[in-house]
Amino acid sequence: MLSLNVTASLETTTGFTLGTSQLDTGVLGYLQTSIGAKVRSASWGRGRNSFFDSFSAGSATVVFDNRDRLLDPANTSSALYGELYPGRGFSLFLTQASSTATVFSGFVDSFTYDYTLDGDATVTVNVIDAFSYLANKMITSISAPAELSGARVRRVLSSIGWPVSSQAVDNGYSTLAAETITNVSALSYLTKVAQSEFGLFYMDRLGTLTFDSRNAVSVFSDIRVTNVVGDVNSTASEVTFDYSFDRMFNSVTLTNAAVPATATASNTTSITKFGQRPADYDVLIASSTEMQSVANGIVTLYGTPAFIPRQVTYNLENFNLFVPSDVSINRDKPTLNFRTIDIGYLTSAYWLPPGTVGTTDPISVEALLISGVRYDATPGLFTATIQLDYALGYDSFILDDSVQGRLDTGILGV
Repeated sequence: MLSLNVTASLETTTGFTLGTSQLDTGVLGYLQTSIGAKVRSASWGRGRNSFFDSFSAGSATVVFDNRDRLLDPANTSSALYGELYPGRGFSLFLTQASSTATVFSGFVDSFTYDYTLDGDATVTVNVIDAFSYLANKMITSISAPAELSGARVRRVLSSIGWPVSSQAVDNGYSTLAAETITNVSALSYLTKVAQSEFGLFYMDRLGTLTFDSRNAVSVFSDIRVTNVVGDVNSTASEVTFDYSFDRMFNSVTLTNAAVPATATASNTTSITKFGQRPADYDVLIASSTEMQSVANGIVTLYGTPAFIPRQVTYNLENFNLFVPSDVSINRDKPTLNFRTIDIGYLTSAYWLPPGTVGTTDPISVEALLISGVRYDATPGLFTATIQLDYALGYDSFILDDSVQGRLDTGILGV
């Protein structure tokens, strides 16, 4: 039986760790002390519902057994006395057999204590990731030249003191216009940069701020969306498909008022059949030619409704998560043999619905992007639920380039 065990650690002031840094504290970084209390249940997640949403702060909720008062801030005999207050760094770990991986990193938002007359005691720890720091960090003034979106992200992160060791930033493809950035939160501005790139901007499970370009070379997840009997790489227990006007846009306008520049693209075939469904984006892109290319790509990819899976729940109990992968280096952590159900990975869908005769007419989608993930762990049940979207950039290409298919300047797709 391959059971899964969730444990946690808490930031403490009993010492420091060289080579790390804490934002705005002036110290070299605190130790992470293992929490010995038993985890009764845990849930954590990060991401967004679709391509057209912004990423929000990831969160985790962990319920500990507190009958020994280890996590009681009034217990002077506790080894954690004086360390239990909001704002402490907090990490969750998943262990299976002899393998352990970090699955969530953030900061404690609250401790909630529950007691019953029959002698039970629990504490619920609510944790949020460092996106909350970006939301509260205001940019007073940054003078930025025209530069690629990734360079703009690095410039902003440098200005607010974000550690380079906690960044994973692609160079990007969109060239952003020169500007002076004033009186805006770091999160709000960087979200706009990500929208201008039409890439991904999120906090990964290790607490690394990640910016993926729209044509990032994504790695396929080891776990697929399928109900084929005998497929060892799928434990999908429930799949929700969507076939609607949600996430469909056949008329797109991109605008940068500062340049000024505007680009509009329409899918006339779709408009004739379904009526006009517009979308407007305020972007930072400097070139109207590039804006036009992006607009063209969006109405091509999102111009018609698609019958594809949007949400999948996997039953991970008794499933070997720690196995050697065909990919030795994944997007989150080099050489970590952890079956990847995480943001930024691609997966494929091959589903045989009830009523299918043999393998006739399966629902088959070659590439879908994992844009959100939620884990829930209780005794005897461990599940992961993922949100899926089109893989923007995966099957699009640009003529005349040996890497991305962009040969000279003729642009086809995004």
